[in-house]
Amino acid sequence: MGLLAHARPFAERASACWGRGFSDLRYRHWCAGGVSRRVHALAVPTLGLVLLLNLCGTMPAFAATAQDGLAAYKAGRYARAVKILQPLARKDDAQAQYLLGVLRERGQGVPRDHARAAYWYARAITSGEVPAAYWRLGLLYRDGRGVARDLERAGNLLDTAAARGSKEGARDLRALRGTEGQLRAGAAKPAAASAPRQTPAHAATAEAGGANVPQEMGTRVAKFQAAVRDAPRDEAARQGLADAAVTTAELALAAEALEEAERVAALREFTVAQFGETPWRLGQMAKRGNAAAQATLGLWHDWGVVVARDAVLACQAFVEAAALGHAAAQYRAALCLTGAQPEDARRWLLAAARAGHAGAQELAARACLEGKERDLECARRWLEPAARAGRPGAMVLLGWTLSAGGDERGAKDALRWYALAANRGNLVAQNNLGECYERGKGIETDPAKAISWYRRAAEAGLAAAQYNLGRMLRAGEGGPRDPQAAREWLIRAAEGGVAQARHLLAEGSPPP
Repeated sequence: MGLLAHARPFAERASACWGRGFSDLRYRHWCAGGVSRRVHALAVPTLGLVLLLNLCGTMPAFAATAQDGLAAYKAGRYARAVKILQPLARKDDAQAQYLLGVLRERGQGVPRDHARAAYWYARAITSGEVPAAYWRLGLLYRDGRGVARDLERAGNLLDTAAARGSKEGARDLRALRGTEGQLRAGAAKPAAASAPRQTPAHAATAEAGGANVPQEMGTRVAKFQAAVRDAPRDEAARQGLADAAVTTAELALAAEALEEAERVAALREFTVAQFGETPWRLGQMAKRGNAAAQATLGLWHDWGVVVARDAVLACQAFVEAAALGHAAAQYRAALCLTGAQPEDARRWLLAAARAGHAGAQELAARACLEGKERDLECARRWLEPAARAGRPGAMVLLGWTLSAGGDERGAKDALRWYALAANRGNLVAQNNLGECYERGKGIETDPAKAISWYRRAAEAGLAAAQYNLGRMLRAGEGGPRDPQAAREWLIRAAEGGVAQARHLLAEGSPPP
């Protein structure tokens, strides 16, 4: 089973078009109006020219390396460093990509451009292990330079840098989180469940008392809308609306990563109501290399709001934003490409996971559990940050990996993660929590609580919970026997594909 086999089938509608090699920059395909177009970029000299050069005795070019670029950089020859590093970076040399990011960030040998610096740092992370790239990209997200300010993403990047030996990453992570003890939260006891960290989406909505759309956002957008009505050519107000549209999309993508469906739906409705006149300006922002604007357009095309629903254009926008280092876009790009281009899908998924995207981390963990040799430690390394960030699916899977050892401590830790996810509405967690109470896993046996949790998941439609509830009602466990109710739940479970439910129905009611 492939790395993304457990992903939602996002953009399967586009696979026929995307399967023709979208990522090949020399031979690119895309779809428009149902017609596949091809663009060729001739980059090879003619044979005659090659022969002429050889006959004239031209010496072969010296193959420069990233170390040569670094030497030029240390010598203060920045323009020379750029000239050496650029062709290497285009060939996915991670060290060259990182150094180009440094040059862009500092404006040495090239104009200062924090957005391009973020792009090269993200490319370095994707191409290889460069701990300093995690650190510097984390600082850009911390300060909002060249990218939308995102303290959660900054923390995850700095955490990764520290884990890979970056002293600077460890130092700045301590400063970001306030105390050194939080640096490796849960590392000494990785199985211990803790309260999920606050995410950007949660922080933004705190002022509104937990409302799905931040109150401050609504006030700001209303102000811009009024200004545009009074002065249609007010460029500052129109740009303010475009920026607010991007912020709303970023909140939606952050909520999506944490499986917060209600918040995503509310932000989508807000987008429909407020940003109908912003697509052109967003397009201009995207053309200037604004990754968040590009991801916003991808999200809108996927949703079919403000712009036409178009899976191909959505995937194209996500891939382009992914190349600029946008973690949520990398995750979406991976889902787009999983069928047609599995290697590219894997690359983007791992890039998103390394950047701290909880959904990508859960899928990376699932890949560790596929095949005959399940790697529980590999899975836990991905699941722990995703669970701490607040993704219920990661909490459930982490709980399962902890319980797999069969020891009492693992069972108790699993119970805590199941409880956190269950209280966030995850049906599988509710069913698993019912099993813990029924069988005494990590807690004293309590059939009544088992029935209660099974019922919550069963009433929401989970077939496994319907079977468990019917089985307990049939046997009179956790309360009086109720053959009629048991039969109704078992029928629903059987219709949901649970074979054991069909067997119990065939047996009939047990003797009193």
